[in-house]
Amino acid sequence: MNTLSYLFLALNIYGFGFSEIQNSGPNIVNIELINTDTLSYDNGEFYSVIEIPNKSKDELFKKSKEWIYRTYKSGDAVIDIADAETSKINAQGITQSVIYKNTLAKVDGGKFKYYLTIFAKDGKVKILFDNITHLKGGMVQMSDGSRFTDDFPSTWGKMGKSQSAKQWPLMKKQAAVEFNLILKSFEDFLTKEDKHSDF
Repeated sequence: MNTLSYLFLALNIYGFGFSEIQNSGPNIVNIELINTDTLSYDNGEFYSVIEIPNKSKDELFKKSKEWIYRTYKSGDAVIDIADAETSKINAQGITQSVIYKNTLAKVDGGKFKYYLTIFAKDGKVKILFDNITHLKGGMVQMSDGSRFTDDFPSTWGKMGKSQSAKQWPLMKKQAAVEFNLILKSFEDFLTKEDKHSDF
């Protein structure tokens, strides 16, 4: 199986509303084995600009919206705003559970909630992940709401602080890998040719 096929099998994103928030997110197998690095990062924001020559902003807006509907289980639940006039889409998502390694085992490290914004212009699209916050997992010291930009989770207790300080950057890295996979899915969808368009 080639890398591209594996990425698409690995990426299975479920749509959600706030009432379904804990049951959403990608289900990525062996996330630690996946290594991609195509997103730029700046102060808690991941982003990328994808060049799509000879495509109008209206075409790219429609294609971006179609990608959300195809990729997420319920596009209507995921999308907050899809403004055709400004060619901008605001949506929300949650990562799969990340791994927290304590002394004896790997445990549920929680998930990261994020906002996804897509901007379309003639010939290019920008995808942005921001407002990234942590949702607690299975460790007793965890509480919701720590920001991705925190050097140490601001809402966590001090129990096991030394181990948490080691695991927090690794948990964030797992989320970053997932954002790269989402970008890969988006970029491939925008750039692939429609085999039914030439007949």
